[in-house]
Amino acid sequence: MDLKFPKPNIMLIDMSEAAEKVLQESGYNVSSGSFGTPQKVPRSDKRFVVSSNVFRLPNYQEQEVLIINLEKTPVSDIMPQDDAGEGVVALWQQADHGVIDPRPYCMAGIQHAVDRILRRGGIAIVFLDTFREVHYEVAARKFGDYRLKEAHDLSNWSFTSDLEHLECLDRCGTEIEFLPECGELTALLRRGAADAHYQCAVHPNRQIEKHWRPIAKNRFDDDVAGIRFFSDDPQSCLILLPQMPNVALILPELIGAFCPRLRPKLFPHHEANSWLHDERYEVPAIVQLFREINSIK
Repeated sequence: MDLKFPKPNIMLIDMSEAAEKVLQESGYNVSSGSFGTPQKVPRSDKRFVVSSNVFRLPNYQEQEVLIINLEKTPVSDIMPQDDAGEGVVALWQQADHGVIDPRPYCMAGIQHAVDRILRRGGIAIVFLDTFREVHYEVAARKFGDYRLKEAHDLSNWSFTSDLEHLECLDRCGTEIEFLPECGELTALLRRGAADAHYQCAVHPNRQIEKHWRPIAKNRFDDDVAGIRFFSDDPQSCLILLPQMPNVALILPELIGAFCPRLRPKLFPHHEANSWLHDERYEVPAIVQLFREINSIK
């Protein structure tokens, strides 16, 4: 399929086939990947080997736009290893929850790359799920002894350090109000909001509250969507959204109309289309930021 827009490099991670198809048909340079598949095991205090090579993220270090779904992936019935060989150092997880999950470990493994993408002007769009932490151990079994070398507590939010500045609130529901002050972005998200639901709410800490703009709230006024801007570059951002099963309906416009306004340099093949820079497609807070920057300059 011919590429209408060879730039930016876009990667979908654990997104639906419909999302990939609609962007490809729109001419975008899209690749798909996954953080891996959890494996079902009997609940016990037994440890199993966690495969750290199950993720599929082709050329992830050179991506410029990341679209990530944190919702739980279906659990595989294929049993993981229960041994790594005599004296072999391996990654282990206890089966107390009945699932061996490589995803948080894989996420932590690409954190440096994702942080670098965002710091260099990239954009990440993340469909949130509730915060879940997994305890991993690096150890070896030798002569019947379990020899622990190091331990890690990693979460399904570990793929970027920027989520450390957001508190995950234990909330879930379906009543979502996209804020009217977000202008055309609100209208766009509402068109793709059928069956949308939130698995958590988020609250920024003091360090980033000036660089946080809520997009949607629940009925209790908790933020269930928002944009986290970076102080050194207001065009670089992390867009956090609730679960939106029908987002494929609006993805081409979200990528083709809203994102180029945030980061024009990522979309060189869009710059000739002046309508993409129309302030109607911009969050008013972003417009004000650009005005303040221009005034300072």
